[in-house]
Amino acid sequence: MQVYQLFQPAELTGIAEPRQRNVLIVDDDALVRETLQFVLEDNGYTVYATDSGADALQILEREPIDIVLSDIFMPGMNGFDLLRQMRERAPDIPVILITGYGSIEMARDALKQGATDFITKPYNIHEIPIMIERNLTRHSLLTNQTRQMEQEVQKSYRATLEALLAALDIRDTETEGHSERVAAYTMAMAKRLKLSPDELQAIELGALLHDIGKIGVPDSILYKPGPPDARRVGDYEAAPCDWLSDVYED
Repeated sequence: MQVYQLFQPAELTGIAEPRQRNVLIVDDDALVRETLQFVLEDNGYTVYATDSGADALQILEREPIDIVLSDIFMPGMNGFDLLRQMRERAPDIPVILITGYGSIEMARDALKQGATDFITKPYNIHEIPIMIERNLTRHSLLTNQTRQMEQEVQKSYRATLEALLAALDIRDTETEGHSERVAAYTMAMAKRLKLSPDELQAIELGALLHDIGKIGVPDSILYKPGPPDARRVGDYEAAPCDWLSDVYED
């Protein structure tokens, strides 16, 4: 009979409904902003537009922006300053930098700092929606790949944990299922405290492996009648630490 089921963080199981994409335009030139806004709205995007980097950061905090188009040379906070701020505050949002004074060195610097694309003026205004879709598609593919890798790591973690628990039960049959019961009670209390998924997973790991030291303890000590020899306690408490550390670091 299964005593305890391993905690599994919630995952997105379905395909999200397509929604209108939100684009943020940052340019101190009113004509450029209005032209880009007209073309993008005509192509089905929801557009937010501003003439300053500082205002752009405020929009990013309150609106679900999918991608940013920003001029580089603006008064106050320029495009590179905005890009640096965004990498700290919203690192997952693609940023396309635009300039009329571009160079290969500037483009290279923009990409190094985290821009996903670089446009030099003059440009074909009708190619901007194509560039936006290309960047959004690339971002979506990278996000999906990252999610798949995280799921594989989670599967490996769970398989390793189950193997360790099975080894622990075989090592000490008298207390079979003890670790799972401790984990069940611990997780019940942790969920009542409304802890985060990361905290729940860490607590579960500690509860399940609190007796893992038994795996490395010799039979002469593990099954010795009476209290353990105080001189040997430190030895057998630390015995499995090295190999267990290697397993979870890998």
